[in-house]
Amino acid sequence: MTALNPIINLNPDVPNIRRDTRARISDFMEIFQRGIVTSIAAAAGFGTSIPNPDNGVDIQIQSDANTDDFPQILQLQLKATSTGFDSHGYIHTRLSTDRYNQFCKFRKITPRLIVIMDLPRNQEDWYHLLDDDSSLIKNSCYWVSIMGYPQKQPSSDKVDVKASRANHFDDATLCMLMAKIRGGMDL
Repeated sequence: MTALNPIINLNPDVPNIRRDTRARISDFMEIFQRGIVTSIAAAAGFGTSIPNPDNGVDIQIQSDANTDDFPQILQLQLKATSTGFDSHGYIHTRLSTDRYNQFCKFRKITPRLIVIMDLPRNQEDWYHLLDDDSSLIKNSCYWVSIMGYPQKQPSSDKVDVKASRANHFDDATLCMLMAKIRGGMDL
């Protein structure tokens, strides 16, 4: 049993809750991130879809095909971590060499980004109900494009990818990215 953070007003008859197994925390981080990115897209006025099979793309964001003559599509690889930022202001994740090389390829029409989410280490700190009218979701997402980076030789090693603290992924940023795609600009 995990005691809840005191910020939550609980029924005193239910002081503790049991969260699902900690062994699958990375699965839950991905589920949480997919929900956040979907919410960001909705707040920006864009739709989302989940490619099946994903082939390295966890979620796809698209403009409205009914109002755009040429709908913009942005493909994302989602990564979540609890490591925070290094001393230079970067958050890091690791990709397989195959996935890294896939995202390095030049794709101007349907660009691909890596979105890294920074989450608190403790799952119970991800979400808090503050009162009847508000809640607090603790996370931050950061984006990076590695399109055009030199490809790596295939190996079993993972490749470090980093995003700057300045590349915050939110609804305003998403609107700017989609405008760049519409204008044929590099991300």
